[in-house]
Amino acid sequence: MNIAAINFYHPYQKEAIELILDKLDVKIFYQFTYPQLIIENTQVDIQTYDLFALYFPLHIDDYYKSIPLVNNTEVLKYIQSLNQETNIYQMMDRLVHPDSVFFLKTYSKSNILQRYISDPDYFNKYISSLSLDEKMLTLKYYISFWTNFYLSSKLDTILFQEAPSMPFDFVGYLVAHYFKIKTILPEHTPIPGMRVFIKNIDEHAVQLNEYIQNMGDMNDKKFLSLLNPEFKKEIERVYYKQHYKQQPYYMSGIKFSKIRKAPNILNIFRNLNIDYFYAKLKKITNQYSQDNFIRQHYNKLANTNLDLSKKFIYFPLHLQPEKTTHPLGGIFADQLNALTLLSETLPKDVFIYIKENPKQTSAFRTSHFYNYISKLKNIELIPISFDTFKLIDECIAVATITGTAAWEGLWREKPALLFGSSCLNYCNGVYKINTKNDLEFFWKNHHKLKINISELKKFTLSLQNITYSLPYYYAYEQDKATWIDEYFKGYSGLMMENK
Repeated sequence: MNIAAINFYHPYQKEAIELILDKLDVKIFYQFTYPQLIIENTQVDIQTYDLFALYFPLHIDDYYKSIPLVNNTEVLKYIQSLNQETNIYQMMDRLVHPDSVFFLKTYSKSNILQRYISDPDYFNKYISSLSLDEKMLTLKYYISFWTNFYLSSKLDTILFQEAPSMPFDFVGYLVAHYFKIKTILPEHTPIPGMRVFIKNIDEHAVQLNEYIQNMGDMNDKKFLSLLNPEFKKEIERVYYKQHYKQQPYYMSGIKFSKIRKAPNILNIFRNLNIDYFYAKLKKITNQYSQDNFIRQHYNKLANTNLDLSKKFIYFPLHLQPEKTTHPLGGIFADQLNALTLLSETLPKDVFIYIKENPKQTSAFRTSHFYNYISKLKNIELIPISFDTFKLIDECIAVATITGTAAWEGLWREKPALLFGSSCLNYCNGVYKINTKNDLEFFWKNHHKLKINISELKKFTLSLQNITYSLPYYYAYEQDKATWIDEYFKGYSGLMMENK
């Protein structure tokens, strides 16, 4: 078989791919990666692409000058039919200038870095602030590259390290589906450190259906006895409330995230000249000022006298930019689309209580964003410090794009309105929202809707059957061998499917 792998940026991921090349019958392997992660294997024909160069076709044309431009009308229509064109343009705002520690180590002797050192405004102006015309042209280059690649490579499968949130990677995913090429990606689940391997973002963990249908009822004792340690710890937290005062895991590490920036600052002194130092320092200072301004503006609009006796939907905003909305949110990656749709269908006596993610920066927020929200019908912005679990306990339902708050709400017998793609779409009590009609159905029936805890247990055990233990990056060192083996089993299982 011929396979490709894109954006595997951690050494353990590299080792997992090497295991696939050793164990499976791979004839040609195409790797889209960075210089220090290049895989070498004498038994397999390997072709390598510099991923960073591919990201910037208007500025680094190493690959693009050699490929023919194609008539991409049909592929572009396909992407537009999926409502993904806007998402791709928003992803392009994530194309940051090369000033990270990772980039400095990777491209320390390259012409790209030397150009940045001599002219830092080049990347500030032309890469992190692409005009709409430049974004449209970049998309055309991306489509041309991937179309030529898929037509010439006779590829069977392309492996992603997760749902692609960079524009070049995501276009590669979409064009692969246009040409009916198998894609495989591990996706996060509500259980920390546990992932499910999927072939399609929209269908997500469709294999859950079969497991759920074949799962019998059980009491609490039997249910707990069947849970592995990771699942048991999470169920104790969200259902049995042994860790009720513990903050949601996705909100942990906020203070540490600020300290974590220190190595980047120290790296300024170690690696580059004084011109770079001032450029970087100016960027950090400006970012801090913008973040502080946006947070103060939010606080001014937030209602500090919240009335929990009112009927309300709890809507925690997603941290952006993140793959939980781009691409998993689809058209609702713009959370204002979801909030507007909710507001239009609200009964007169129901409110939406919205809380910002405490990790959110000004990268995807402006004062206009919050002003727009505050003008919607029956909507209240609430203080970021307000207790999440208290809001879940008192609400009618939890609304989110793909957030874990929906999972926490289900175990507190609160229905969930899910606007994006998640394994939770297959769970009892979750209402997938695509259109106004979906919300109108919910409002007509919500008073008689009850969460079936027995069905929730079936879902949990079914999810356990298809997940793999792949902890977040800080946990890699705990068990390297297991992590690599889990990665191999997840990918190879779907690669060999229907072979």
